[in-house]
Amino acid sequence: MRLIFAAAVISFAVTGIFGAYSTLSSKTTDNGFSNDYLQLAQNSPDLLRRVITSTLPNCLTDTARVLLDDPMIADLAAKTFFRSGVLMAEGKNAEQSAKEFIPWIIKQAEPLNSVQKNAYLALIKGELTTPDVILCVHSSIKTSIDERIDLKAAVWDIRT
Repeated sequence: MRLIFAAAVISFAVTGIFGAYSTLSSKTTDNGFSNDYLQLAQNSPDLLRRVITSTLPNCLTDTARVLLDDPMIADLAAKTFFRSGVLMAEGKNAEQSAKEFIPWIIKQAEPLNSVQKNAYLALIKGELTTPDVILCVHSSIKTSIDERIDLKAAVWDIRT
């Protein structure tokens, strides 16, 4: 039950922050960042997850960063950002996202033991859903896209 509550918290927090970030960072009337995010998520999900995975620890405080020492928690945190970003880039509101996101988080957390679940809950109830962390991760993704992650090259899996 605690996991359902935490999933709802993160779903609503990420929905609002991602939407605000996309609106504020867009230079045109269409949402170029959302389009780029979706294209990258569809064409090269591993690349996007690597950007999220490498950025997330740098966006957290030392206290929260310790929770990412467990590879399963770090992987789930990266998947959480990835998935929530896709839902928001698709233009889903908080209620639509929660209907998909809460069952998804519960399913993803099944292999975690009780200690790992508590650590993940502490992470998503704590810093993972703060505006600073979410904006930090999404800013890194946007910078990576702007700094010429060639989306076509990513599809071909060409490394620069």
